[in-house]
Amino acid sequence: ADFLVDTSHHDKAAAKAQLADVIEQLDAERRLRHTQQQATTRKITCVSLDLDDTLWPTKPAIDAVRAKSAELLPVLLPKTARALEGRNPYAGIIDFDDPKALLQGDDKRLAHDFTALRRLALRARAIEHGDPIDNAERLVDAIVDVRSTVAIQ
Repeated sequence: ADFLVDTSHHDKAAAKAQLADVIEQLDAERRLRHTQQQATTRKITCVSLDLDDTLWPTKPAIDAVRAKSAELLPVLLPKTARALEGRNPYAGIIDFDDPKALLQGDDKRLAHDFTALRRLALRARAIEHGDPIDNAERLVDAIVDVRSTVAIQ
């Protein structure tokens, strides 16, 4: 990996600042290459951090999120859990496995932000089934905590 961002802080502001530094470094390198080569280069328009096992195995984190969701959904959103009868709480709202569908959603700016999409979907389910909206927020917070726990070996 060319860059590492420490996401171990509870407050993600530090990680966001590190990511901003990475983007600035990428742009500085691009400008330097452009100056050295005097060639036209394309402006950086997107930096993607994805779940491709580049930095660490991601399947354990994904499995942990699914397990925590299954554990806490009936506790925090019991009416929703009963209504869904074990079905995916995101089904019909968000398809995390289809990037094209995410880009065709109501707000394309959120297509990359799975946490925001999760939050919106769980809030919608809570409203739909009469659970407290604050509990949807608690569930998302628990998911973020589990997802942010990474064991590097």
